[in-house]
Amino acid sequence: MLSRDAASQQLQVELLVLPRARLEAGLQALGPLAQGLAGVDAVEADGRRLGLNLLPDTRRGQRRDPVRRLNTLLAGTAAVALFGALLLCLHNRSERLETLQRQVAAANDEARQARGLRNQLLVSAQAANFLATTRANRPTMLELLDDLTRRIPDDTALDKLAVNGGKLVMVGQSRAAPALVGLLQASPLLSDPALSGAVQADPRSGRDRFTLTAGVVEKPVEAGDEAQR
Repeated sequence: MLSRDAASQQLQVELLVLPRARLEAGLQALGPLAQGLAGVDAVEADGRRLGLNLLPDTRRGQRRDPVRRLNTLLAGTAAVALFGALLLCLHNRSERLETLQRQVAAANDEARQARGLRNQLLVSAQAANFLATTRANRPTMLELLDDLTRRIPDDTALDKLAVNGGKLVMVGQSRAAPALVGLLQASPLLSDPALSGAVQADPRSGRDRFTLTAGVVEKPVEAGDEAQR
C-alpha cells in the first residue's frame, strides 16, 4: 500500500505479479531443494528485498523451530520428573504412616500385656496376702493337735482328721461319742462342735462310730498387728 486517502476513501497500492511459468522454472532449477522452501521473495534493482512471499500457500514449507521443540521436550521431561517426585514422596509418606501404625499397634499390644501381667501379679499378691492373713489368724495344726490330744479321752480313736477352709472334721470311734461335743466346747480354738449324722455302733470294737465337725476360731487381732495392716 502506497497511500491512503480517508476523505475519498481511496487506496494506492502496488501489485507485484510473477508469472507462474517463471516461478515453476525457478523452482525446477532448484531441484529437491524446492520442497523445503518456505517462501520466494523479490529484490529491487539495488538488491533490497521487498519482503514478499510469492509461493502459493499449498507449497510453502513448514519451518520447525528446533529451540521450541527442545523447550517442549524439556518442559515435558520436567513435568514427568515432578510427577515422579510427587509419587515418590507420597509413597514414602504412606510407608512411614504404615510403619508408625505398626509401631503404635505393637506398643498397644505390649501395654495390654503389661496391664495383664500387672493385674495377674496384683491378684496373686492379694490372694497370697489373704492366705497369709488367714493362716496367721488361725491356730496352726500343731496347736489344734495339742488341744485335741488334751481334750479327747483315751477311749476315742480317730480315723480321719482334716481342717479345710476354717472347718474341722473328725471321723473315728469312741465309747462316749456324744460326750465329745461337750469336751470340745471348752476349747478356745474350736467353735460350734456338733455330731454330723447318726452315731453307729461298731460290733467288732464295741465303740460308736461318729463324725464330728467344728469351726476353727480365728485368733484375736492385736493392736500392733492391726496397725501394721
